[in-house]
Amino acid sequence: MTIKRTMFDSIFIFLDEVTIAQSCLSHPFIVHTHYYWQSRRYLYIITDYVENGELLSLWLRIRRFPEIIVKIYIAQVAMVLDYLHNKGIIYRDVKMENILLDENGNIKIIDFGLSKWLPLGQRTTTICGTLQCK
Repeated sequence: MTIKRTMFDSIFIFLDEVTIAQSCLSHPFIVHTHYYWQSRRYLYIITDYVENGELLSLWLRIRRFPEIIVKIYIAQVAMVLDYLHNKGIIYRDVKMENILLDENGNIKIIDFGLSKWLPLGQRTTTICGTLQCK
C-alpha cells in the first residue's frame, strides 16, 4: 500500500512534532526543544545536548543491564508516558534509540515525529512504527 503525502501534510506533521515537543518543557525526562525553522526541504530542530547518547549504544556495549538499572529506566519511561498522556499526547515511538542518557544517567525522551494529540476517550486508527527487516 502506498500512502501519498503532499508537502502540506509533511509540514503539519513537522509542526505537530515541534509543538508537542515544545509543550513538554517542564518535564525533566524529555529533551527540551529550544528553536526550530524550516527551509524548503528540511526542518531544523535545536534541542538540548544530551552527552551520554542513546540507551541502545550503552546496551550494545555492555549487553546486560543490572536489574536495578532496568527498574529505574522503566520507572522513568513510565513517568514520561503518564505525563504525556495527561497532556493528551500519545508517544508512539518508544525504542532504545529514542531514549537518551543525560550526564547523571537519567533518561531523556526525544523524537516526537510519530506523536499525536489525542483527546481523552478518543482512539486513533493510524498505523505507525519502525519496520524490522530480516
